[in-house]
Amino acid sequence: MKGKLKIIIGIVIIIIFSVYGFITFLSSKIDYVDFATALKNQGKEFEVRGKWLKEMNYKTDLKFEFYMKDDNGTIMRVVYDKPKPNNLEHAELIVVEGKVRDSTFYASQILTKCPSKYESTNK
Repeated sequence: MKGKLKIIIGIVIIIIFSVYGFITFLSSKIDYVDFATALKNQGKEFEVRGKWLKEMNYKTDLKFEFYMKDDNGTIMRVVYDKPKPNNLEHAELIVVEGKVRDSTFYASQILTKCPSKYESTNK
């Protein structure tokens, strides 16, 4: 009888931790959207993919402020409270993670996709 009770308790503990892990995973998931969707849902955290518009004015002091065009062609001002990432100049695409407030995207993180040095130049 004691052996069955231990097995039941073990199964219950495993189920509780599995449910907790699944709920935690779902709550931490951030959706990829465009700027228009992020603008409609201000205050919610999103990831937006696009290109840094180097030709538009940008500032880089203690924080990096720039303009980005998403995959749908929408342009938005992005403010990143850290210095400009070093590899941004070579990035093909960037992904900004953050929230929209007052028609500005406030990025908490910038991820870059740079061209691979292993890609073939013969295309």
